[in-house]
Amino acid sequence: LIPDNDPNIIQSGADLNTYTAPGTYRCASSTIAKTLLNTPEYTSAGFRLIVTATSTASESCMQLAIFNATSAPRIYWRIYSTSDGGEWSSWYRQASVEYGTKAYVAGSTILPTGTIYLQYE
Repeated sequence: LIPDNDPNIIQSGADLNTYTAPGTYRCASSTIAKTLLNTPEYTSAGFRLIVTATSTASESCMQLAIFNATSAPRIYWRIYSTSDGGEWSSWYRQASVEYGTKAYVAGSTILPTGTIYLQYE
């Protein structure tokens, strides 16, 4: 178990724009996720926030928000650019495929074979 005073725990009301130091951070629940600032559009589950340094001089870091909701796993990402005066990009959602009652992230090796139909929303 991770103690509540662990610095990698995302606390209620935190601003994700301030998470620029490389590391893995944890938001324990949807209750906390719904109080956070500058989150992806989806906050119906707890998530891991992975912050990595980028190799491009005009960017300082990238954030990945990985929501492990059983019925609908989701991955979002965005980049902090120092060349734009220190601004975050929008959040982008990685594509996923729904099959039956499960959703799979694109690139998964556990997807069944067959025809895939795309629905644009």
